[in-house]
Amino acid sequence: MRILAQDLAQHLKRRLANCYFVFGDEPLQHTEAMDAIRFEARQQGYTEREVFQVTSNFEWASLFSSVNTPSLFSEKRLIECSLGEGKIAKSLSDTLAKLATLEHSTSILFLFSASKLDTKIQQSKGFSQLEQKSITIYARSLSTKEALMWIEKRLATAGFKTTPLVIQDLFERTEGNLLATSQVITKLQLSLDPQKTPILSVENIRDIISTDARFTIYDLVDASLSGSVEKTARIFSRLKDEGVDPILVLWAITREVRTILALFAKMQGGQISSSLLSEHGIWKNREPLIRSFIHRFSTTMLQNILLKSKQVDDRAKGRVQGSAWDLLFSICLTLTGAYHE
Repeated sequence: MRILAQDLAQHLKRRLANCYFVFGDEPLQHTEAMDAIRFEARQQGYTEREVFQVTSNFEWASLFSSVNTPSLFSEKRLIECSLGEGKIAKSLSDTLAKLATLEHSTSILFLFSASKLDTKIQQSKGFSQLEQKSITIYARSLSTKEALMWIEKRLATAGFKTTPLVIQDLFERTEGNLLATSQVITKLQLSLDPQKTPILSVENIRDIISTDARFTIYDLVDASLSGSVEKTARIFSRLKDEGVDPILVLWAITREVRTILALFAKMQGGQISSSLLSEHGIWKNREPLIRSFIHRFSTTMLQNILLKSKQVDDRAKGRVQGSAWDLLFSICLTLTGAYHE
């Protein structure tokens, strides 16, 4: 059975299934869904946790051996399998489906995760069988209407009363990004007492955002696309020094690259319309930036960046040795146009 990430909380109030598969390209919902399942599992006695990174040469025998070996520490175990980019072949779908129905299902809870899955994979017979035997959770990007409802609910949960104007203002200032929006709401909680703030105002939102002197991952993306090497290097260094997760930086960069590649695919006669930019989530204030970048780059260059991003992911997750930050910086410089391999 498939449910949306925003419906997971209601599901977990009713029951905890034996197997979950979380996938989708919206990072905040993806992360929160994983955390919610882990928390509920701990509450219900799954106190031991094992994590497996599934790569192309992954030895499935080691996982099945772990499943079939009783634990010395806990009667209930949570076993997580991260599938990375989620390139799931038929054989892998069949394997996951088999794991989901093992006799040990009363003592083992499986939690599979992947990023965005290709539509063909989602429609495959193997994945359909997996959905029948587990709970699949889709952490997808929200539409504008859904994002506004999400913000309203999030503010209410934080204890704030608000108005449609405030919700719209917060949505526009964070460009609909849920992670950035969540960070703003957290800062509101730290600086304002909901009990002493009858109704949240637009000024409250703007004060929080304007007083935040730190750079964001989106500032880095825009600096890179603009071609400013100096600004890109300064923001990159600040994010690194502040301990920002390189995976989060990588996500912001690859998300932008994939969006621009999609624009390239739909351009007609080398021209790009405002309606096409809007369709792909490009706000009015960023149109000049994207148009300028597209004229300076090619699809081949962007595809090479995506290939290199896989190396960053491998380094950040410890699958291969090397500095993820060094490789990330070379990607940012490539986007500025100052560095080519």
